[in-house]
Amino acid sequence: MLNIKFTLKLFILFVFIIEFNGSSKAQAISYLHSGTYNFSGSIDFTLTTETLPGDVNYTEKFINCSPAGSYFIIDRLSIGLGIDYNYAEKHGIYADDYNYYDASIAFGPLVRYYFIDDRLAPFAEIAYTHDIFSLSQNTKYLGYSASIGLGMNYFATKSFSIEPYIDYQYKTRLYYVASPQFPIYGYLTDQNILYGLRVNYFIN
Repeated sequence: MLNIKFTLKLFILFVFIIEFNGSSKAQAISYLHSGTYNFSGSIDFTLTTETLPGDVNYTEKFINCSPAGSYFIIDRLSIGLGIDYNYAEKHGIYADDYNYYDASIAFGPLVRYYFIDDRLAPFAEIAYTHDIFSLSQNTKYLGYSASIGLGMNYFATKSFSIEPYIDYQYKTRLYYVASPQFPIYGYLTDQNILYGLRVNYFIN
């Protein structure tokens, strides 16, 4: 069994290197002030392969891309837009020639408040996303998700930060199975705890 997970953060090492080299003294004062733009996000890739009973070769690929942009309307309070794209590909679930694809994209507003403006800057955030398109074989669905979360920005430089976070997410979807004989409608509801690492770049 082979399981590979590769995480590439937006504005990754080359941005950090440029910023760090360009500022020999990493400043504690950040850009959490009115008029500042913030760009953040992450890209995740997961690959899993294994041999199932009956010598069936199973492969699963998953890609997630989650960029976001926001603007500080007042000091320490920002509003913005987040986008979430997911793509899953599975081969050999039931047989070697069985293929499954799933793709979705969602977007929506987000609001974030930083409690302090310092090298370590904790924050609270709420977000809403509307799933505008998803396709899984002959199944189509629309839905929405709402989340609330906490996190901490560590400012490596004045304009670049690394951000661990944890979110509680509630998601609901209306799905439709396009069968000519028996079309099916229904609702799916998920509750998730999400956590991870993002990077942020601030422009004033």
